[in-house]
Amino acid sequence: MNSIKIALLDAEPSSATGISKVLESGGVVSSRFASSARLFRELRRSVFDVVLVSDNLPDDPATDVVQALRRATTFQMPILVIAHNASQVNLIDAFDAGADDYVVFTSDPSSLLPRIIGHHRRARRREGSGGRQLSAGDYTLDLDACCVRFRAETIRLTPKEFALAKLMFSSPAVTLPRDHIEIVVWGGTLPPLSRALAAMVARLRRVLRLRPEHGVTLRGVHSMGYRLDIATPDSRI
Repeated sequence: MNSIKIALLDAEPSSATGISKVLESGGVVSSRFASSARLFRELRRSVFDVVLVSDNLPDDPATDVVQALRRATTFQMPILVIAHNASQVNLIDAFDAGADDYVVFTSDPSSLLPRIIGHHRRARRREGSGGRQLSAGDYTLDLDACCVRFRAETIRLTPKEFALAKLMFSSPAVTLPRDHIEIVVWGGTLPPLSRALAAMVARLRRVLRLRPEHGVTLRGVHSMGYRLDIATPDSRI
């Protein structure tokens, strides 16, 4: 059981301590993050088996964090929202955002660990049925090898470039705001005049040959961010 790597996003030390004690009683140790920015920074370096998101975050609603995690981590590890007050509306919103479970910790703390273990086992079975990949047109992102396969060619990217590619390919036809991309890729927003994101997008277009004739394009959306579009076979004729 102690092989499960858990990330706990919780802004309240007392709440995080209570959750950690329940996990430790089953031999599971969690890594605690007090803000979503710190969690996303760590996700650039580490892989977690399960993420717990408390609903007590002062700046980011838990549902927004869940949605951002689903965009940023395409291998879809289990995400559980930890509620401190039961709410039918919040429960529905959490599942709509992409959460795998909604646990009211204050009313039934003993149920948390068994539910985590259950979700982890199901995720392991899904992964065992095949490698973790993300495909679009002639492109396949290998999430284990951190490379891109285009037709018969394997293209290697830097960690930040692959993080950007993974984020964009996981949200086709969606305009992603610049600040969201920066948080996922760099772990925080960049200075207002920074050209780092624009330069990385330009390099990604060039290295991956993201052009209309290849069926996938990556374009800037004025004053907003970037959008990856996948052409249908008919539109490429």
